[in-house]
Amino acid sequence: MNKRTLLIGFFSLFAVFVTNANQQPSSRAELTHETTYDAIMNAAEAGSAHAQVKLGLMYEQGEHVEKSFDEAEMWFRLAANQDHPQGEYNLALFYIDGVSVQQDASIALYWLERAANRGYMPAILHLANYQQVNSLLDEDEPNWIRVAAERGDPLSQLDLAKHHLKMSMSVTDIAQAEFWLTNAAEHGLLEAQLLLVELYTLAKYQLVDEEKANFWKHVAMHTELERYPENN
Repeated sequence: MNKRTLLIGFFSLFAVFVTNANQQPSSRAELTHETTYDAIMNAAEAGSAHAQVKLGLMYEQGEHVEKSFDEAEMWFRLAANQDHPQGEYNLALFYIDGVSVQQDASIALYWLERAANRGYMPAILHLANYQQVNSLLDEDEPNWIRVAAERGDPLSQLDLAKHHLKMSMSVTDIAQAEFWLTNAAEHGLLEAQLLLVELYTLAKYQLVDEEKANFWKHVAMHTELERYPENN
């Protein structure tokens, strides 16, 4: 299975479109909806990238308008061409699922990376998750797991810590693992808390510290009690 197929298969899990329930609005609500639509349409036609994204979402979800993926794709593309990260991200999702466009992993990746490089967190997390699942941490490519970790995503912090633990038993890698495990553990991730107990208990990590091990063991017990009260 090649990288292109993996990209399509993995990211398709995330490209989920919202379907609104059919409801008959009151005349007053209908007037408000029409006014809102007209205002957004006018702004979008005037070149507002933000309005173009909003209009794209309205057409994608069938919000106050008849659902149309073709219209949504057009407005997302206009916003993306103005460097709007949400427009770039939403357009990438269309290429991942082949919605209104031909499915194309390379183009999807292009728009995802553009959005991620502008700091758009959903795009960063998509790329980080893809790298983690497929073990694609190439030194010559952006490490999106690290980027997501640095931006405070606890699962990425945990993944980065585990990556350093697998790398080697060098002082640098162990220190990095400790740093990222601590960040993830402080976000309440039970697995990170338990790994810290192991880190401070096993001699092979050269960080034996009974006080810290007991501290994180206590924290992990509380986390487990809160998360799985029926097991206690």
